[in-house]
Amino acid sequence: MMRGAGEMVHRVTLTNYAVAQEGVYGGLLDGAATWTTTVWAASEPLLRAVHALAGGLTPLATRRVVIDRLTQVGTATRVAVDGATLEVVEVLDDGRQQQLLCRERA
Repeated sequence: MMRGAGEMVHRVTLTNYAVAQEGVYGGLLDGAATWTTTVWAASEPLLRAVHALAGGLTPLATRRVVIDRLTQVGTATRVAVDGATLEVVEVLDDGRQQQLLCRERA
């Protein structure tokens, strides 16, 4: 369910990186930041981890972050919220707002 702007009480920082490559232990390593912004958002843990929708086998999402729509946001975006850094697993876009299904970075 999408939230109204009045419920967006978290400040989150969104950052895109130039390069994402496989690390020694299987995690992603980020290159230089190419875009960053701080926005108001609604952020909540998901009660059950859910599979993201795109492409079949994908990581489990454990947190939902809802923001007003930004064209720069995608699966290369990292989200800093409540002291955690999250990877965006899937973006659900209704044309006005986006639900970012995220998981914590290892």
